[in-house]
Formats: sequence, structure tokens, C-alpha cells
Amino acid sequence: EPGYVVVDMTQSTSDGFLVEVRDSGNFQQAVEREDRGRGTEIMRRLTTDFSRESTEAGTVVRFRVSSGEAFAHD
Repeated sequence: EPGYVVVDMTQSTSDGFLVEVRDSGNFQQAVEREDRGRGTEIMRRLTTDFSRESTEAGTVVRFRVSSGEAFAHD
């Protein structure tokens, strides 16, 4: 069944952006395969405050990303 994905991004009061990604899909346990299943680990390593909540109504992923200003200075 087709579903939807909503991405909200707002500027953080401290640094960077708060991101929330919601979908209406049914959560399915990952199938063990060598060529997939790295998305969550990549998001955890590249962001801060990562969380994921999966229910029968869909999944919500939240995280914070830096604006890059901290990396622009020597």
C-alpha cells in the first residue's frame, strides 16, 4: 500500500537544525542482508539527539544536525 513521508526541519535555538521524518508505513524487522540495513547507524553517527519510534501507525525519526558554522572557522 502506498503511504506518505513528511519531513519537517526547523532551526534549533542552539546550533543547527532539528529534523523530524514521519511515515505511515508498517514497521517490519530488517532482513539480514549484507547490502542493506546501515541507514540507522549512519544517521546515529552523523547527527545528535537521534531517536526512532515505530508503531503500527508508522515511524517517527528525530535528530539534530549542525549548521556547519562550527566547521567554517579555523
